[in-house]
Amino acid sequence: MNKSKFKINNSYNSPENIDFTIFGLHKEEIISHDGFLNDIRYWKDYNGTIYSNLWVHEHRKYNVDSDTGLAVTREMTIEWYLEDDTIGYTRIYPLKYYNQVEAIAEGIRRRSNIIDKAKVYCINELGLNYSFDLLNSVKIQLDLFVQGYTQPLRDAIASSTKPYLTQKMKDDIVAILTY
Repeated sequence: MNKSKFKINNSYNSPENIDFTIFGLHKEEIISHDGFLNDIRYWKDYNGTIYSNLWVHEHRKYNVDSDTGLAVTREMTIEWYLEDDTIGYTRIYPLKYYNQVEAIAEGIRRRSNIIDKAKVYCINELGLNYSFDLLNSVKIQLDLFVQGYTQPLRDAIASSTKPYLTQKMKDDIVAILTY
């Protein structure tokens, strides 16, 4: 029998009714290649580079309509960790159904997540000045991408004549934008 207490409440009592978002934990969001927020990990410690001492872990899985690409449902499971770093309690939440308005909003968030990944790549590879120049040159296509019309941005990056963009960089950016 496990004698370890839950980290979140320093107790043997179930933590499932505790609002762990008010504890000031460090929130690590894991975004999939297609922009879905699949995992959120809540850590006690973060030094700017490394997370440690995991307290809570949310797992999310989305089901999408094959015709529209919009979310239809989301499954969510939350795990609370014990002081010995094992999972002490798991709760599976009821299936969340998305109405059309919610599905559209979720799609906008998802595509914004993909844009953010592309921006991080650009800043790391090109630096701030060239990144801002590139983003400014495709501003209309960025807006279209976030709204759901994704091909114009991929085409604009692939055909860009910016002298600081190599073919590999173009290919890498287009790969990030393809889901």
